[in-house]
Amino acid sequence: MDVGKCVGTHGGSYSQGFEFDKNQVDRILHLLVLKARCLRLDDALRIHFNNTEPAMTFFGAISLATDNLLLALMNDEVAACMNERGPTRALIESIKNAARKKEVELPKLAIDDLPDLFSNRTNFIIGSSFLDFVVGTYSAFEMFMGRIYQQLRPMYPRSGKQEKRIEKLIEKYNNTEAEEKQEALRCIIKAGGDFVSGAEKIDFVMSKLSEFYTRDITKDRGTIQFYANVRNSIHNLGKSASTKDFRHPTKGVDLTLLSGQPLFSHDYSDITRLCGDIVEIYLSVFAINANLGIETFILTE
Repeated sequence: MDVGKCVGTHGGSYSQGFEFDKNQVDRILHLLVLKARCLRLDDALRIHFNNTEPAMTFFGAISLATDNLLLALMNDEVAACMNERGPTRALIESIKNAARKKEVELPKLAIDDLPDLFSNRTNFIIGSSFLDFVVGTYSAFEMFMGRIYQQLRPMYPRSGKQEKRIEKLIEKYNNTEAEEKQEALRCIIKAGGDFVSGAEKIDFVMSKLSEFYTRDITKDRGTIQFYANVRNSIHNLGKSASTKDFRHPTKGVDLTLLSGQPLFSHDYSDITRLCGDIVEIYLSVFAINANLGIETFILTE
């Protein structure tokens, strides 16, 4: 039984056969809240630096990342609430016709798998989409925190930790049996390199925050680490490769990443709220380092 009919803006109409899924509506709602927050912060950042040219900011990058999820979730929900998912069957027939005209082989196996995709693998697809969202948003965080690092690094003298570590490794090498010296030498070469990982850059920036940082820095470091661990699971087909179990450190977000397991949540909107925490962390870091200049926070290349 139809639950509603609407007339489109161009005079057409559609018939809604099923109620909207409340969980999907909730996911879309929280994505829109995050997007609105980022759009406002993006505007404020540009006003601060008097920038009106086409450019990218951290907040703009997060807003764009929400667009991918919003488009997928909204389009899927619109189709799912219609009888037989609306014109899906007609679309499939159109694809078959296109394959015949172009003489492209379209295996029947792929077409026959579609009903199972829509009925049994929806949750997997949503989970994969949110994992992609974490990958994209953490990459934006890592990149823009790295730009802050590049400005801050010359302001602070080296701690000497790397030199001390290399000295210990050399001492270990000198006391190592001949058959194990090759591995000890590799450790020395690795420790003496100039490469600084994204995680190390973020850790450096967080360590240089002044007393003006008003958030709980211990919890924020935990949030960053948790987000990074989820992002890293993409290299292991979505499962954690760590031997440790990780749980999000703050209340209001129920997420766990157990060793050898994929990210678990009772509510996918928790991932959106977790990203919101990352946005607020970056905002606080920016507020303390706003004097570093426009090129640190606005990407114009």
